[in-house]
Amino acid sequence: MARAQDLAVIAAMPALAALASLASVATPAPPASVAPPAPPASVAPPAPPASVAPVPAAEVDSVLVSAVFYDGYAPRDADEAVQLWNVGESGVDLSRWTVTDGEGTAAFPSGAALAAGDYLWLAREAEAFATSFGFEPDWAWSRADAAAPLLATTGGGPALANGGDEVLLLSPDRRVVDALAYGVDAADDAWSGRGVGPYAAGVIGSAHQVLSRKLAPDTGRPVPDTGTAADWASDPDDAALGRRARFPGWEVERRYAPSTASGSGTLEVAVAPDALVRFLTRHLTSARTSVDMAVYTFDHPDLAELLADRARSGVRVRLLVDGSPVGGIDLGERWCLALIAEAGGEVYWHDAGGDVQARFRSAHAKLAVVDDRWVLIGSENPSLGAAPVDDPTDGTAGRRGVYVATDVRPVVDWAAELLAGDLDSDRHVDARPFQPRDPRRGAPPVDFTPARESGGSYYQPVFDEPLRATGRFTFTMVTAPENALHPSLGPLGLVARAGAGDQVLVEQLREPLWWGDGPDEGGVALNQRVQAYVDAARRGAQVRVLVDSYFDDREHWNSNAAMVNALNAVARFEDLDLEARLGNPAGLGLHNKMVLVGIGAATGADGVERIDQAPAAAGIVHVGSLNGSEVSSKVNREVALQVESAAVHAYLSAVFAADWSAGNRFALRLPFVQR
Repeated sequence: MARAQDLAVIAAMPALAALASLASVATPAPPASVAPPAPPASVAPPAPPASVAPVPAAEVDSVLVSAVFYDGYAPRDADEAVQLWNVGESGVDLSRWTVTDGEGTAAFPSGAALAAGDYLWLAREAEAFATSFGFEPDWAWSRADAAAPLLATTGGGPALANGGDEVLLLSPDRRVVDALAYGVDAADDAWSGRGVGPYAAGVIGSAHQVLSRKLAPDTGRPVPDTGTAADWASDPDDAALGRRARFPGWEVERRYAPSTASGSGTLEVAVAPDALVRFLTRHLTSARTSVDMAVYTFDHPDLAELLADRARSGVRVRLLVDGSPVGGIDLGERWCLALIAEAGGEVYWHDAGGDVQARFRSAHAKLAVVDDRWVLIGSENPSLGAAPVDDPTDGTAGRRGVYVATDVRPVVDWAAELLAGDLDSDRHVDARPFQPRDPRRGAPPVDFTPARESGGSYYQPVFDEPLRATGRFTFTMVTAPENALHPSLGPLGLVARAGAGDQVLVEQLREPLWWGDGPDEGGVALNQRVQAYVDAARRGAQVRVLVDSYFDDREHWNSNAAMVNALNAVARFEDLDLEARLGNPAGLGLHNKMVLVGIGAATGADGVERIDQAPAAAGIVHVGSLNGSEVSSKVNREVALQVESAAVHAYLSAVFAADWSAGNRFALRLPFVQR
């Protein structure tokens, strides 16, 4: 359904004080909420032994119920769990404390404690929890084992109802230390108002979510407790820290903020389709001990043969690909994976395993670590579209994208640790081994021959030599779903640095205006990234946004085209140095996920024509797999790298300038496929 009426509203608006005002005017009001059923009557737990002294109030109030998994994967919800977090400055003795749903209870034994700043997990059954979450709980209230000591129970322990319940944390003197109401409204000393519910929008489903508290961006600890649903990350009314889903297996607490590091070494930048096949070939061929790689899809036969050759020579090759890509698994990819596996490589699907769903909506990262010495991060999958094998002197066609490689030690260590976790099939049952005999997604028919032709000669490569720079660099390493929307680090924090005289250049496959459900469902909210671009222009920065036209469905109410029209309307009515365009510079789609910020770029009145010439006092680049969609930031596995480098910024600014000038040279439109 076209949203011409919304764009008309935007175009008719006066100057806006904040883009949030745009959202409040253009977004249809949500439907009136339906009152949930009343909560079950609370059942008082048994009185503690007389010998247990009351805990001081200041100590009691520092422990919170910080997460609850009530709708488990395992049969009988054997993996349901509760997290407790001590947000205080001193340790707490948990002896005789209890967790209850008002019916069954689980009590800590004498000597149990929770250190300042620490959290712990209580689970119904330790083994089921470990299967779902990828690690052992600290305590269990059923089936104790060596890794999870047993809590004493009454009534069989808590049994968290999927339709709604309360979780109460009680001190030895039966004081309610903290409470959570989910799916039901409640009103008592520890909770007020509506119950917490999962955040669901579009393809983000409500089943099997972990309810967890919002984490303060500066500390990674829960935000101050108000005893309401506003404390929880699924809060639908908070676009900054709320409107988040969480599923088992995520490392939210440990990766709440992007990692930062500085170090000396080499940076390489390769542009697709111009130079990518030679760049990837050189790095993968150099492997002498190991190649670990995670990509969304892998269907490049030449690169598959290269990895198979490395595996046969004794190099450890491990590869993770998404098991349910949009568009399905084609025979070309099956051929590539079978070849690598037959040569001795370890090949895994990221996919549901047994009772457990996949950790991420899509394993969409493009990440490789070679010999524990080089890390490669980019926007492209190993495919002929991104890395065509045509002779560049004859021209080619492909998808515009960017890869970065570096040997700076802290970045390599970070990437190696992340990949090791995602590839760990012992911990995560959704890392499922490739099975060559699987008739649906194993090896293709023996007579299958993979295509090796590229896309034709429509585009003359310009950036066919990768950039190589040496020196000391500062990096920010971003992962989704944990920290892609951190307000002061990552892409939002990067754009927030831009002010008067600065420059923001965005080149993106997908950057819709709205997140959430469609207008008919009443759940739309402004894309935080788009708001950041407009806010930068309001601070006086020059902002240019180039988005893909090749895959875009321009008739859809939330298309790239709709976003372009909306931004240009805001720019006209507020007289901002802001412009957005559709583009397809290399013939087969603008697949890049790049943000460039130039501090002190001094663009001048001629604006975009000086993009590639404007000197910047500081240039920061963001490249990786992170799309502008809500799914990409909130439920996918994505990886991106930000680096401050004048040389890299100048090189990629020249790429942007060429693409901006090329405009929509190739206007062929295909259905959108996230790749």
